[in-house]
Amino acid sequence: MKKKITSLALLTSVIVLFMAISSVRATTWVEVVRWSGSAFPDPEQFTTEPFNCPHVDWRIRWSYTAVGSPFESLLMIEIFEGGESIGLIYKSGYFSRSGDKYIYNNSGTFYLEILLLNMDDYTIIVEQDIDSIPEFTPVALIIVFITVSTLAVVLSKRKRR
Repeated sequence: MKKKITSLALLTSVIVLFMAISSVRATTWVEVVRWSGSAFPDPEQFTTEPFNCPHVDWRIRWSYTAVGSPFESLLMIEIFEGGESIGLIYKSGYFSRSGDKYIYNNSGTFYLEILLLNMDDYTIIVEQDIDSIPEFTPVALIIVFITVSTLAVVLSKRKRR
């Protein structure tokens, strides 16, 4: 009876430790492509060349310096994959701004449609997290680990008999 409790406690400890380790994941962001320029006095509107993000987690970072009152700035970025819209970023106002939009669990080839208005300067950067791997998500790894651990316990019990 004592061996069963010890084995169960050990197995539970290993599973909890594995779950804690897998939830703490480092991120390494690498630039894929960048656009910059000015959208004043004329607005900027363009469609980007397609870009590839082979890793499943990526983001779009943007920053701009607004011209200021009375000219309201506008930033609109629509994200496309295979001709279908998968996201939209829309920001407007009189003040300079920056931000980011994260895309999770979606690798492939994408392009952006960008509209910019009343900005002294802007920068838009696409980056991907090269630590993100689609085939080995933490949930899948936990399921595999639990299955292997259970099989090991069952096989060790059969050997003892």
